[in-house]
Amino acid sequence: MDAQVAAGLLAPAALQRLLAVRFRRLVNVPLAVATLVVPGALVSALVLVAAGARPRRREYA
Repeated sequence: MDAQVAAGLLAPAALQRLLAVRFRRLVNVPLAVATLVVPGALVSALVLVAAGARPRRREYA
């Protein structure tokens, strides 16, 4: 038996909604963090490049 079907048979509708909301929150938190971190990292990399920061590998070459 599928786990979702078993949960549907065992849990009342209110509990199903509560679990769905919690599951959505668990999924949304990493997505929200990624949408905040990725553009921030891109912007900081662009600022470093614009400021003339060079990778350290070039210093040794």
